[in-house]
Amino acid sequence: MLGMVSRETLVHLGSVLAALSLLVVSGWLFPALDGSLLVFVYLCYHALIFGGAHAYFAWRGEAGTVPVPSRWRFLWALAAWIVLGVVGALGPDWTIQGVPTDAVMAGLGVVVLLGYWLLEAQDGYRSSRPT
Repeated sequence: MLGMVSRETLVHLGSVLAALSLLVVSGWLFPALDGSLLVFVYLCYHALIFGGAHAYFAWRGEAGTVPVPSRWRFLWALAAWIVLGVVGALGPDWTIQGVPTDAVMAGLGVVVLLGYWLLEAQDGYRSSRPT
């Protein structure tokens, strides 16, 4: 049965299993998981789920169904979202011109998302044009 499954699917499955293992092991090691450690485990879990296979294929330079530059762009966007998530969740409760820090981080996350979409659309358009 596994002979018909693509290599990309197997790598994605491996990253999901690694993420789930992270949750199980952190639950065993830290039964009273709360606060900043919980945020860290939560963000690592999502980084593995969404970026694990992309990181593997980007590092090896293998395109598969997604081109390598697109994988790197996604990983940079994911890293930015994780940093913004950490600052928003664990950062100080400041206000910038009357706007709370977590709202500023959410707005910056939307800017990262729109920038990522713009770059992907631009690259897709360029690759679809005849040379």
